Amino acid sequence: MPIKSIITDLSSGLSAQVVDGIKTPALVVATRPLKIYEHKSLFFTNDTYGTSMNQNVTFGGTPDQVHHGTDDILWTASAISGTWDFASTTQAHAGTKSIDGIATVNTSTAQIAKGSELTLSDYTALTGWIYITAWDTRGTKSVDIYGWDVDTGTQQGSRLGIGNYVSTTILNSWQKFAIPLEDFSITSASIDSIRISVVDIGPGAAPNYYLDDIQFEETGSPATFKITPENGQWLQIPSIKITMADAMAGTLADGTMPALAYNKLLAVNALSSGIIYQRIVDGVVESSNNFKQLSDFLLTASSRLQDYFSDGTNTFISIVFSFGTPIILKYETEDSLRIIVQEDLSGLLLFKASAQAIVDQRQ
Repeated sequence: MPIKSIITDLSSGLSAQVVDGIKTPALVVATRPLKIYEHKSLFFTNDTYGTSMNQNVTFGGTPDQVHHGTDDILWTASAISGTWDFASTTQAHAGTKSIDGIATVNTSTAQIAKGSELTLSDYTALTGWIYITAWDTRGTKSVDIYGWDVDTGTQQGSRLGIGNYVSTTILNSWQKFAIPLEDFSITSASIDSIRISVVDIGPGAAPNYYLDDIQFEETGSPATFKITPENGQWLQIPSIKITMADAMAGTLADGTMPALAYNKLLAVNALSSGIIYQRIVDGVVESSNNFKQLSDFLLTASSRLQDYFSDGTNTFISIVFSFGTPIILKYETEDSLRIIVQEDLSGLLLFKASAQAIVDQRQ
C-alpha cells in the first residue's frame, strides 16, 4: 500500500493542491532562476591609454643586443643540450647569420650569456625575429625563452613560448616578436643570460626555426589591453567585437561592395609584428592569435564582418567573434583576455575591442 505524502511548506503550513490539468491532474508550481546574472559590455582597457588601441608603440633608446645576424661579437651562445648552429648562413633576417634550431628536439636548450649582470629595470621588452619552416599542431610544441642566472644555475622569472607572440602557421617568412618584460615577471630583477628551450610532447616533429636580431629594448613597450574579472566574479564571454575606422572612401566606384583590402587594416599596411590576442588561464597563456591584416581576423572560424559603412571620407567596420561555448574567466585563478599592441597603429582613427559579458557574482 503506498504511503500517503503531502507537500507542505514548513514556514506557513500550507499544502500544495492538485488541480485539473489538460490531460491529467497536476501541481501548480512557480519557478525562478537559481542565479541572477548581470549582462555587460566590457572594453579591453590599458592603464595608460584607456580603451583606445590605435597607439604608436615603437622602441627606442639604446638596446642591449643579445644576438644579431652580423659578425659582431655580442653575448656568447652555447649549447646546453641538443644540436644548435649559432652562425648559420642558411637564413638571416639582417646580415648573414642566424641561430639555426632546425635540428633541435625535445628539451634541446641553448644559452646566450652576457658575461655580466643586466639590470632589467633599465629595459622594457625583449624583441627578436623568428623564421619558422615547420610547426606541427599536434601535441604540445613550443620554443620557450627565459632569463637565467649562470652563477646560481637558476631560472629567473617565467618561461614564455615565442609561439604565443607570433603566428606559428606562417611558414618561411621572418616574423617579429615583442615580449613585455612584465610577462616574464622579472622587471625588477637582473640576469646574466637567456636560455632557449624546445618542447616537443606528443605526435609530430619538434618545431623547425631560425632566430635572429634578439635584443632588450631600452624604451617603448608593447601596450597590453585587458579584460579581467573583478573580485569574486566569474565572467562568461560569448563574443568579442573589434571595431576600427580610418580615413578612406571605403566603397568601390560602382558601389557593388565595400572597398576593403584583405592585406591591410583599412588604410594601414599589413603589420610586421601583428596584434596579439591571448587568453590567460591560471597565469598561463592558454591560447593566442596574431593578426596582421584584415584577412587574419576573418580567417578565424568564429569571426564575421558585422558592420561596414562609409560617408565617402571615413570608413568604419566591426568584426565579431562568436564562441559556441562562452569563455569562462575566473577571478581566483587570475584569468584574463589580452590584446597586445606592439607597433604603430596611430594611422587608424579608431581601434577598440569589447566583449559581451555575463557576470556571475560568486561571492
